[in-house]
Amino acid sequence: MSNQNTTSEILEKASLELMQRAFDRSADSFSIFLGKKVSFDSVGRMQIQSIDSILNMTEPLSIIVSEMKGDLKGTCYLIFSHDDANDICEYQLGKAYSNNDELKEGLLMELANILTASFVTVLANELKIATYAHVPKLKKMDKIETYTLLKSDEIHFNLSQKFRISYSIEDIKIQPIFTWAFDDNINKYIQNWSNLAS
Repeated sequence: MSNQNTTSEILEKASLELMQRAFDRSADSFSIFLGKKVSFDSVGRMQIQSIDSILNMTEPLSIIVSEMKGDLKGTCYLIFSHDDANDICEYQLGKAYSNNDELKEGLLMELANILTASFVTVLANELKIATYAHVPKLKKMDKIETYTLLKSDEIHFNLSQKFRISYSIEDIKIQPIFTWAFDDNINKYIQNWSNLAS
């Protein structure tokens, strides 16, 4: 039993270390995109049941969803509150264009592409697999609809391994949430990666 616990602990530590590297790369890309220092809280597991404490807002949310294809299957969700989406668009586009919905949606999609590509590149390189992110889709939802989406995807794609961070941006009071969910196959790849790295 202790050996099994030790193996699980080693896998969990390796999983969080790998996710830290991938989220680090995404934060660096976010910093370049904004020209501002972007950091994030520690990488954590996300349980769908805890979404109330994560998405504790009642206003509409902007959620950019991307699927991972290839050797590793998964889905990512970049989640902005209504105010955060407006603030980041105003910062990048200026007030004159910040009310243009088409430009705002294009900006959020571009940002999602950049963050997702950065994250996936780290996984592909570290795990030595062929994987890529599919074209993202922007959804406007409230918290209940978001919960339903995450739960539905979890069941449909068997996404049992979930990780999340919340970004913090210098001088801009927004905290978008970046969540990744994978099927159990990621454990096999992380186990191999951990053995090679040790």
